[in-house]
Amino acid sequence: MALPKSLTTVTTFSKILALFLFILLPFAGFYAGYKYRAGTYVPTPIVQNNPVPIPNPYPTSTNQTIDTSTWKTYENNFFSILYPSSWIPDTKPSQKYNLAFTNSDYKDDGGAPTITNGFKVYLYIYRGYGRKLNDKGLIESTETTLLGTKAFLEKITWEGATVKLRTDGLPKIDIAFMMHTPPLEKPAFKTFEQNKEVFMAVANSLKLKQ
Repeated sequence: MALPKSLTTVTTFSKILALFLFILLPFAGFYAGYKYRAGTYVPTPIVQNNPVPIPNPYPTSTNQTIDTSTWKTYENNFFSILYPSSWIPDTKPSQKYNLAFTNSDYKDDGGAPTITNGFKVYLYIYRGYGRKLNDKGLIESTETTLLGTKAFLEKITWEGATVKLRTDGLPKIDIAFMMHTPPLEKPAFKTFEQNKEVFMAVANSLKLKQ
């Protein structure tokens, strides 16, 4: 039996229809399979019998209360402050700061100085450092307390790596502690994080006499 000519002749419409079906049918099949799998898939829980602990990047830092009962005391006619035996006070008179400490591992390259190991802490009382001077190099600021008043703990990378604990700029409470740490250590401010609780305890042991 001979087929009608309309069924055996290739036309523009038949070409377009064939191309459309060629593209559409695979997508339709994929979508149908996806919907079927989504309706029947049951996830298998993964049970880890021996979980691997993630190491703390700052292993010497704790959230426990620091015991200061064995600490030493630095005192003059203006203030007193407690500090651990591993901190070495620099009591030489200075027009720039009230007191400085270095830890027992402190080293620098003899420059500005650029610290290569350990840390150096400066105490400033009524010298303007308790105010927020500028935002140069400020990468993080956290609200905290210092001597029972509002304060800020700021990490600064301008001219080194410095952590500044300062009061809230109140005229009657102008106090700041600055810890300078190695600027090239990785991760940044690792030394501070390892000594953070001790640093805060030293700062909050300050007692003014006037």
